[in-house]
Amino acid sequence: MTDAVRAATDVVAKRLGKLKPRAAIVLGSGLAGVADAVRDAVRIPYKDIPGFPEPGAPGHKGELVGGTLEGVPVVVQSGRFHLYEGHAPEVAALPTRVFARLGATREGELRNERVLADGHLRTSVVFGITKEEWPSVRERLLGYLAR
Repeated sequence: MTDAVRAATDVVAKRLGKLKPRAAIVLGSGLAGVADAVRDAVRIPYKDIPGFPEPGAPGHKGELVGGTLEGVPVVVQSGRFHLYEGHAPEVAALPTRVFARLGATREGELRNERVLADGHLRTSVVFGITKEEWPSVRERLLGYLAR
């Protein structure tokens, strides 16, 4: 484990207190409302987390939100930072490493895809869950977490 992962994890764990997230949810553009659904939310701005830069994409809030969704302890990444914004790979991967150290599994990403004027689909994830897929994925995720 690197010093950057340790420093970021220590700050996040301290702010979360007794909360031990089981799942990490990474939100894409346009899905900040999911973070608002977290109960007993503990909001941690990126500026308070060592190594976390402010996101450059419009609509990316720049905070981790800990709490519960449907009774499941979660940490939600509201706002991502990307390689194409000039961040080093170890910086872009930092949240995933922090989530793992906290004990949360990252099962996928919520995203809001857009079709660009030239017809290309704009998305920056390899695996994701669209808004339309969320209801059925949510049921499967709750079943997985209930095990």
